[in-house]
Amino acid sequence: MTRLPNIGNVNCESLHQATARWTEETSQIATQMEPNTTVDDLRRKIGDIVKVDPLLLTDKSGPKSVSRWDSIAALEIISLLDDSCGGNLSAEEAASFTSFGAIVEFARKKGIVAADKQ
Repeated sequence: MTRLPNIGNVNCESLHQATARWTEETSQIATQMEPNTTVDDLRRKIGDIVKVDPLLLTDKSGPKSVSRWDSIAALEIISLLDDSCGGNLSAEEAASFTSFGAIVEFARKKGIVAADKQ
């Protein structure tokens, strides 16, 4: 097996393994939200991605508080939301996904999830 080069602080072999894991795991998660998606549906999708009980996800949950919310999970979340808004996700929007609450706010703004009933 050929060893991949090390580029700066990025070990290409580790990156290759992470990409393979991401591809395998994302193929098991629907890449688009269904019509009439609720916050609870989004919570379940994000819970599946970060491998945590969805009931444990609060608005403040994010990469600093959920151990499996790593860079691979962040890519999966970005992919899910990008697909759900027609591939029009900007880098600034993706960078704003610092917590579950921020994701919900974005999803409401884009019409991915329904606004709360008053």
